[in-house]
Amino acid sequence: MAAKKALVVGASGINGSHICMELVKQGWQVLGTATSEKNLGDKQVKLITVDLLDRNKAEDALKSELPGLTHLFYCALIARPNEPEKETDLNLTMLRNSVELAEQYASETLRSVFLLTGTKYYGVHEGPDKGYKTPARETDARGRFRYFYFDQEDYLHEQQKRKQWKWSVARPDAIIGFSESSFMNLGVSLAVYASILKEQGRPLIFPGGAKAWDKLREFTSAKLLARAAVWMSSNPTRENQAWNVTNGELYRWCELWPLLAKYFDMPWEGPQGQEPKKISEIIKDPAHEWQAIAERYHLSENSKAEKMCTWPMLEQYCSAPFDFVTSNGKRINAGLTDWLDSAKMFTSFFTELREDRIIPVLIRQKETQTPPSTVA
Repeated sequence: MAAKKALVVGASGINGSHICMELVKQGWQVLGTATSEKNLGDKQVKLITVDLLDRNKAEDALKSELPGLTHLFYCALIARPNEPEKETDLNLTMLRNSVELAEQYASETLRSVFLLTGTKYYGVHEGPDKGYKTPARETDARGRFRYFYFDQEDYLHEQQKRKQWKWSVARPDAIIGFSESSFMNLGVSLAVYASILKEQGRPLIFPGGAKAWDKLREFTSAKLLARAAVWMSSNPTRENQAWNVTNGELYRWCELWPLLAKYFDMPWEGPQGQEPKKISEIIKDPAHEWQAIAERYHLSENSKAEKMCTWPMLEQYCSAPFDFVTSNGKRINAGLTDWLDSAKMFTSFFTELREDRIIPVLIRQKETQTPPSTVA
């Protein structure tokens, strides 16, 4: 079998970096792109600094690297939530340039194109009023809204026709992994939030309202997603289709929140009322608070709250008043049977953050001013 050579677009993000690590682990030759110089954590990954929005500059940067390419893993994202048309245009342009340059310079060897999307395909960000239903399945009709995931998948369908390469799409939810800078960094945001509150001598306060407290939530380990991406890109029977990828274990915040507090050895409080609170209402200036903590506990230079914390995602995920549930039956029946307990995933992830000095190893809990709630 010919050697496998992969290009991971968006290699410095949560998903791209984990896919790079998984590919190296499996013995692939790996190239990665990023918009600026980044430490990918693995010297076996060759980083190419490139702006994929500029076709000419992208071609100059990639044309000598692409010959012999067998797999393209596309994990890039430009977030413009308040400018949906621009967001669609930017993300579709990056995907188009990546695929068409790979076709041009690896026309004889390109076998597979992987696209990372997510459960916004089903409308999890819009809610039941716009067609989101549970459990979300790959065969569901598109919801009553527009999102750039639709345009990206439609592009792959058309571009692949009469080509030797195949495509595959992964639809995870709430991916948990580390990235120095990511638009969707839920796990790190939770860890920083808990650490600040503990340093202040306060309980772990649930920022979502009572309407979200008992709703089902799901998560996706970045490590599981990386294995899934390689799995679905390595067999023709798994290609030209989409796959849901979540941990397979569901939790309600009323179950998970006490477990998170237990890991950080601190008391906790449930909802403060029917309506959710913003993080800035609970912690006046989280970036400033974290800077002081980082200096006090000699944390890594990568531990910068303003870069790695995405408070809007934490607020949204804690406040949605409906279940988040995705069916994993398709991938399990096809042979990808990985299943993770999400509570254990979080504690393992937090331990990795401690080992890498992203969060403090130990903060001694000060005397709590307000006793924890016993809401369960």
